[in-house]
Amino acid sequence: MKKRELVLVLVSAVIGVMLMHGLSLLSDCEAQPALEPYRVGLCGDVTGPAAGTHAGRSDGFRLYITDLNERGGVNGRKISLIFEDNAGVGARAGASMKKFADAKVHLSALIGPSGIYAPFFEEAKRANIPALILTIGPHETVPPKVERLIYGGADGNAINATKMVVKIVKEQFASKEKTPIWGIVGVDIPVSRKGSEITGAMGEKLGIKTVVKIAPLGTMDYTPIASALMDAGCNIVSTWGPGTLNEGIFKALNKVGYKGVRYINTPDPPEIFVELMKENPSIIYTHPNLIPLWADFPVDREIKAKAEKHGVRINSLIKTGWWYGMVLEEVLKRASWPVTTENLLNILDHLDLGFGPAFPPIKFTPVDHQGLNFQNGWSWNPKEKRFDVVLPWYVSDAAGNEIKVLPQSVGFPKVRFE
Repeated sequence: MKKRELVLVLVSAVIGVMLMHGLSLLSDCEAQPALEPYRVGLCGDVTGPAAGTHAGRSDGFRLYITDLNERGGVNGRKISLIFEDNAGVGARAGASMKKFADAKVHLSALIGPSGIYAPFFEEAKRANIPALILTIGPHETVPPKVERLIYGGADGNAINATKMVVKIVKEQFASKEKTPIWGIVGVDIPVSRKGSEITGAMGEKLGIKTVVKIAPLGTMDYTPIASALMDAGCNIVSTWGPGTLNEGIFKALNKVGYKGVRYINTPDPPEIFVELMKENPSIIYTHPNLIPLWADFPVDREIKAKAEKHGVRINSLIKTGWWYGMVLEEVLKRASWPVTTENLLNILDHLDLGFGPAFPPIKFTPVDHQGLNFQNGWSWNPKEKRFDVVLPWYVSDAAGNEIKVLPQSVGFPKVRFE
């Protein structure tokens, strides 16, 4: 055999072996179908009247799951996320959970106003599906008696959040006024009215004179309320309600020449108030369990980059959804297959997670399905042209029985309650 013919024979043999090996690999791949995915249902408010408060959380949760799947999922399994828009309507939230039950989801998540909780919880209990709550914590998650299927409360709850606000006002603002008079403004919807009235009553018990004003639903001009607060001599003003209320009352206070403390404590994204805060550097913004994206942690930059990549609108509440996406990942990592409700509940009842300085820790127990509530405060620094931390950390247990005050810092502090 000539040398050239020998080379051709060898090349043909090598190619043949490669093709056979390639076909073998392809055959092996075809013989190993993808593992069955985890099924998760997300019921979020993205089109309702309060969507400005809630949509970012849904965006962040979905963004995290998308990114997680791109990284291979959990335990080799992707997450099949079923999304339903509740539009802030209870009947739609209940119908969403029915769809999740039909789809045999392993776990669910709920985002929306507290008025939609009951129908969703009712269907969750009927279907025996655990639920994570990414908004204000319901009483079902607060010690000593908790609902076995309901966990979370990304904004704390009405009890501990209100107690923290009162403590902050007393220690940080009222203590610096000779005669503190605290104006509290709410909107005429049940949760806002009740929250405003309870806050006022708590303030009075601590020796602070309070003036509670409730704006009619749909109020466009808050000037009359601002004038009434001025006439009452208020030198501290805060709100208990949605972002439109905060914007309306603080702009009206500007109009009537108010010079006192302006305190925004809200579940709304801070981006809503950026221009208002720049115009009024005395405004202090706090949000339960959230460090805004303007803190610019490395993970903040990562979240913004991922959001831009996937065309997701950016606001700081994306971080809340991202945070609970990490919680979901850790729960599924610990779950056996096939996933059962009892297995998930056992994991959730003993969950103890830390996520570094950019996110709050999560700790659930059999008698506490919510965990700690953290708050500090931010103001605009016109000289440095940035937002700075201006309050120490206030940290409450879920029941609001104990509130600790920790040194001022940007990142979430490490703290334990006995």
